[in-house]
Amino acid sequence: MVPAEESFVDIAGEDDLPRLFEVWESSVRATHAFLAEKDIQFLIPLVRDTLARFSPLHCVRDADHRPVAFLGVANEKIEMLFVHADWRGRGIGTKLTQFAIDDLGARCVDVNEQNDPAIGFYENLGFSTVARSPLDGEGMPFPILHMELIGTAVEVRRSLIEGLGIFALRDFHAGDRLRRVRVMREITEDAPLRTDAGERADHCDYVDGRVLLLDYPDRHINHSCDPNVYQLFEGKRSYFVARRKIAAGDEVTCDYNVNITAGTAWPCACGAGRCRKRVEGDFFLLPLEWQIEYRPLLADWFVQRNRERIEALDKSIRT
Repeated sequence: MVPAEESFVDIAGEDDLPRLFEVWESSVRATHAFLAEKDIQFLIPLVRDTLARFSPLHCVRDADHRPVAFLGVANEKIEMLFVHADWRGRGIGTKLTQFAIDDLGARCVDVNEQNDPAIGFYENLGFSTVARSPLDGEGMPFPILHMELIGTAVEVRRSLIEGLGIFALRDFHAGDRLRRVRVMREITEDAPLRTDAGERADHCDYVDGRVLLLDYPDRHINHSCDPNVYQLFEGKRSYFVARRKIAAGDEVTCDYNVNITAGTAWPCACGAGRCRKRVEGDFFLLPLEWQIEYRPLLADWFVQRNRERIEALDKSIRT
């Protein structure tokens, strides 16, 4: 087998089509566990037709000149990227993606929401999720994340609020997703915080009864009583989403009182014009007008866990 660093990108020809289909099927069966066999069988004729019509297709070949991975780009979008299961983990996917960016001008890609490894792969290469569709391109119930090559959207530096903070490196508009919130691991009785390794309770998020240690840089987001982002939950993932326009250089902040009950309270010095001077650590201890303002931002899991109190809040909004 040819190591990835020695491989080169070639144009696939008509004679390669049977092998390209083999690569697709091998890749899908290895990475798309959310597809049932009937789903794969439904896709097979569509894939064969697409491969026959799509041009050009680029590939990486093995020592026997057989494609082991292939790529298709159109209109700045990576339409297909598949690596044979036997060749995964050799850097070929990264090589092809970089080729797509540098040589073919690719700037976006669609990824199945259930395909966590692929999402992480593209995020590590600078892509960020900008939108979500509940159905795939064939109308099947497999949500699609639309990702764009944005690069690093934020950085960590000293904050006037407290310690370190997250700061925007470009402008964002209301509704834009700044980044996916990255989790390092779950904190449990069997795997408690390791203070000797620098792990801290204030770097944790509390999601649906779980304690999650946030990864860098997300652990450094500071509280504000007038936050410019909120945390949007979609399945097992969450994103920081802009509530209003954020200019490059602005600190990115959220309100720690959203999606939490019975938390710790402490004095607030966020400096916002409407600062409450206190972080309650409990959504239901906020003034009613604040609860109403934040109601659309609440996670589904939080609403389910506090159904009666949320129903009372919704009733007060209607009246």
